Amino acid sequence: MKPSPKPQPPLAGLLLACATALVVARPLVPSEMSAARGGGQLFVVSWLLLGTVWAACLALGRVGAVRLRLIDLLVLALFGIQAAVAVACAAEGATRPALNLAGEQIALALSYFLLRQLIPSMSTARALLAAMIALAVAEAALGLYQYAVTMPATRAAYRAQPELSLREAGIDAPPGSAQRALFEQRLASTEPLARFELTNSLAGLLLVWLVVLAAARADVPAVSFVARWGPWLVGLPLGVVLLLTKSRSALVAWAVVLGVLALRRFAHRGWISWPRVLLAVVVLTAAVAGALATGGLDREVLTEAPKSLGYRLQYWQATGQMIRQSPWWGVGYGNFADQYTRFKLPEASEEIADPHNFVLETWANSGMFAGVLLAVVLVGFFRSGVQPSSVPTKPSGNDQLEHWIAAGAVAAPIVALAASILIGVPLTAIDLLLVYLAGGGAWLLLIGWRRSMAPLGGAMLYGAAALLINLLAAGGIGFPSVAGSLWLLVALTVAIAPPASAAAAVQPLRAAVAAVCLLAAMLLVYSGSFLPVIACQARLESVSAMPNPPDEQRALLLEAAAADPLAPEPWSNLAQLELESARQDPERPGDLESFREATAAWLAHASPASSAAWLHAGDLYLAAFHLQGKPVDLDAAVQAYRRAVETYPHHAVRRAKLALALAEAKYPQSAAEAQQAWRLDQLTPHADQKLPEELRAALERQGWPEPRAN
Repeated sequence: MKPSPKPQPPLAGLLLACATALVVARPLVPSEMSAARGGGQLFVVSWLLLGTVWAACLALGRVGAVRLRLIDLLVLALFGIQAAVAVACAAEGATRPALNLAGEQIALALSYFLLRQLIPSMSTARALLAAMIALAVAEAALGLYQYAVTMPATRAAYRAQPELSLREAGIDAPPGSAQRALFEQRLASTEPLARFELTNSLAGLLLVWLVVLAAARADVPAVSFVARWGPWLVGLPLGVVLLLTKSRSALVAWAVVLGVLALRRFAHRGWISWPRVLLAVVVLTAAVAGALATGGLDREVLTEAPKSLGYRLQYWQATGQMIRQSPWWGVGYGNFADQYTRFKLPEASEEIADPHNFVLETWANSGMFAGVLLAVVLVGFFRSGVQPSSVPTKPSGNDQLEHWIAAGAVAAPIVALAASILIGVPLTAIDLLLVYLAGGGAWLLLIGWRRSMAPLGGAMLYGAAALLINLLAAGGIGFPSVAGSLWLLVALTVAIAPPASAAAAVQPLRAAVAAVCLLAAMLLVYSGSFLPVIACQARLESVSAMPNPPDEQRALLLEAAAADPLAPEPWSNLAQLELESARQDPERPGDLESFREATAAWLAHASPASSAAWLHAGDLYLAAFHLQGKPVDLDAAVQAYRRAVETYPHHAVRRAKLALALAEAKYPQSAAEAQQAWRLDQLTPHADQKLPEELRAALERQGWPEPRAN
């Protein structure tokens, strides 16, 4: 078989620049809870387009042969199973989020595969790692800005005008309510988020790149201040913000890996110097002392650790029951949160979107085969990382791609800006300024680190190990903004490891077929997910952004429903709008019939396992009954509350509302449901899950007083 021609540097560099831009941009766009909003669909489309271009270039002989090993096939099989299960479960669950997350799995698979093909040397891999470290520094800068400026300003605004702050946040929480107490508790939190929706996600990103920076040796002579102290200056903000996140799992992972690194270097004489050890201790002590002095770190990080672990044990126990029900294929990404409430323990703290353990999360979402594949892939990854590199450590002229990686990193914030605007959480001008200043400064400070020819495999193993230890008690393996770092490390480790076989040329016809398939997939995602979601969200934002007349709101909501036929939100909002219109004018004919039609359409589009949807529907139907007194609305409320209880059996509020609706409909089971409500109220230690005062009073008026505790 005739080998493929040598890669053309400009084309290979351009492809690598595009891949770098997408990889670096992804953590700048929230991915934890934005599946329904299509937060990652721009990246899915972009990766499919980039894969199409690469395959077309392969067919034309413009890029080199394909490098493929067994571990690559296993990684692609893992993502394939996860995407296929998500699609298969979409029809029976949360359809739109499931399809969006299936696309995210495809994007992760393509990012892994293309980076695996485009990294030709150790120095190129080190440059890409430096770009990700610079990104982490940019995120740390955003976190520090939040901690020092925006969070104090938000708290001051709430103290000055609490009701206005609640309205702007879209929260209806009267004084003394559990909702207001929970809002104030979160407002008092000092943990930064940067461009994430969860603090633990930020901690995971900072952790992995801080470890890579600390573990990667640099053999460039320290002939300048930057070469000697650059990595220390870069690592300082990463460590400080990691402390400010108060993420116990991340801090434990950092301590474990740091301890192993210290022992390993101590065992190899010459790898460690006591001045550096002393400096590290001084820096760490100063950072902890500063965090304690400013309130960024408090004693609750330690004292609340047993409670936090207890919560996770509850999550894992309920997830184990979920796995026993669907052991082979799981429930599909996008459906965990709705399914979890069926198994949630009465004393558990909250409804969760993932089990806070990457093993259980993979198994619960994608089944046993995906869990086994993940284990095999990780074993293969760590085996690859302990072998000496087989690729050139120093690039030869035409293979110098560092400037292309730098170009991709410069473009990344612009890509992130476009993606974040589409989902309504745009990067501000200050955000962009901080990203470019902090990230650019880190890139310059790492010039000596980037040009080092020291081996990298061990550093990437340590970084991945730290992240995996963190993910044993934190969510993230399903979040592209966090998991992307893991799969990037796997791809680079495999790329520089000794290959099992030489790179193989691909027949042009097969490459052309692959390009056509990727193009078809891209067009399918673009027309089936990207455009519908964006169009729907734009109209929903128009409804909430300004007080339009009801007729205009109704028209916008119907347009949103037509734009994305899989979205339940337009119908949910329309049902509330129709009910509110009827409240304003009870004699107006047809409004409640329109309400019933909209509510039926909403429930048809929502996940059948969504207890929150059934509970809200029950509230709306009961309000409609109290408005016009039609038995059809009371019967619908009872059925909706029944489904809410079936999908969330251990929740006091749902049981109490079902009991009251049953009593109003003269059903005999009402007293039994009231007893269950009181029992669950006594079992839960969490104030936000106890019965609110109005429900307690309503139960007592029905003759069901709270039983005395034994």
